[in-house]
Amino acid sequence: MEINGSIHRDVEKELLSKERKHRRPDGEAIYCFPYTKEMVDFDNWDFMFQTKYCFRGRLTMNHFETPPRMVLDLGCGCGLWVIEAAKQWKVSKIIGFDFLDHLQPKVGLPEDIAQRIEWVQGNFLESLPFPSNYFDFVRGVGLSFHVPEDESSFFLEEIYRIVKPGGVLETIEEDLIFPHSRTPSPSRSVSLETGHDDLLFPSDNSPIFSFGDSVSRLSFGVDSTNPDSPGSKASSQERLIPVDGTSHRQSLSQHSVPTRLSEHRDPVDPRDHSQLQMAWDAMLQKRFLVPCYTTVCLLYFQATYTVKAHPLLQIPLPPSSWEQGERSSSLSNLGKHFDTDTTCRRQSTQNATSDEDKSTMHCQRISRVSPWASMHLARTVRTVIGCKENIWEAYQELFGQQPSDRHIVRSSGYKNEQDTELSAAVRDAFEAAWFNWESDMQDRIDFRSNMLAELMWTEPDGDTPDWRVWRNSLEPSHDDHGSAHDVDICRSMRAIVGWKST
Repeated sequence: MEINGSIHRDVEKELLSKERKHRRPDGEAIYCFPYTKEMVDFDNWDFMFQTKYCFRGRLTMNHFETPPRMVLDLGCGCGLWVIEAAKQWKVSKIIGFDFLDHLQPKVGLPEDIAQRIEWVQGNFLESLPFPSNYFDFVRGVGLSFHVPEDESSFFLEEIYRIVKPGGVLETIEEDLIFPHSRTPSPSRSVSLETGHDDLLFPSDNSPIFSFGDSVSRLSFGVDSTNPDSPGSKASSQERLIPVDGTSHRQSLSQHSVPTRLSEHRDPVDPRDHSQLQMAWDAMLQKRFLVPCYTTVCLLYFQATYTVKAHPLLQIPLPPSSWEQGERSSSLSNLGKHFDTDTTCRRQSTQNATSDEDKSTMHCQRISRVSPWASMHLARTVRTVIGCKENIWEAYQELFGQQPSDRHIVRSSGYKNEQDTELSAAVRDAFEAAWFNWESDMQDRIDFRSNMLAELMWTEPDGDTPDWRVWRNSLEPSHDDHGSAHDVDICRSMRAIVGWKST
């Protein structure tokens, strides 16, 4: 689907001409969950996953011929990427910038690395404390929970200011997904022949996504050294995909929001987590955070930078334990390695026409990849758990209104007692829904089976886990055996590289 060029120009003008307005108090940062040690561990695992499987050992998606001299990592967290960059780029000065200043190591680094690292505390939603045209490379990863949509354009403009002409901005962002299995419906068909792959790639039938004369080159096969490089020009023939965040997300407007707890107190099926999904969407909406952030981020990038966007990397929701037979037979054979040097499409070895084709695909089967999906789901679940109280507030607003009392006049004391009882009932309903969802997710993560398969560590004696008791109390459902086209997603990520014009 081609998007008319005049519309593209109008959108850019509108985005960039808006006055600086925001809904948050000045100086306040957006944090929906506490940054605990467990989240630090998941971020470190995520960095290792991206470095090994996405970047083939490199630190970035962009191919630098020579290391950048001045580097900024926005939202650096515990600083692992900053430290690794200082180790690999021997002459680079690297600044780690974060709102939280207690996460980064202040001592214990080798002198030759420590002297080229600087930790700066601040809020990247405010003006950045750096001069204009200062950095050769700016990196921001995992910022979708911290950049509200109404400030996205100003956030990117401020980064544009501090990047040198010809400098690079790179981001790896993900959609804000509440993981759960939805009830199959005809509208849920997905145009990806993926089965139960751990990683989903664009199909060969994906249409072109274009902003006027500027086309997003969504291909892993393009050298990202320069947008005008020969590799970049050759990429005009590469298959592109539309940036459509609705493929795995139902918007809040699509739900009929109930106003009475009595109407929606008990879901028909404990595996139906739609109420929590609605509360999740409402929580994001209240903070002006966008569930399909990869779509919005790309749009704002296009309005500011010369952009190359890579395909969405989507991780399907692991199956429930009712599919244990399918879990071991399908997930054990359907993983792919992929890199940024070669366009990686879903293609069987039967379709390879020559040994050369086979050697250049770099889409090799590996023995077992289900721990990938389990770890990605565990990371997403931990993020959602960190947001529990904020989700509860949204849940209470959606489902906690008191039913009408048929105009019976009662004393204020009686009304307060009823309000207290209703509030307790709403909280009980929320906790029951939360237990159902968390048990469902733990069943799908199933670290015990992964440990047995990978390390031959048998399950220890002891009490049966709560999630297994929960699962054993349920009857098998037809929803546990959906078609290959009903793919639920637990993570959806995209890398975007932008260049500042010279």
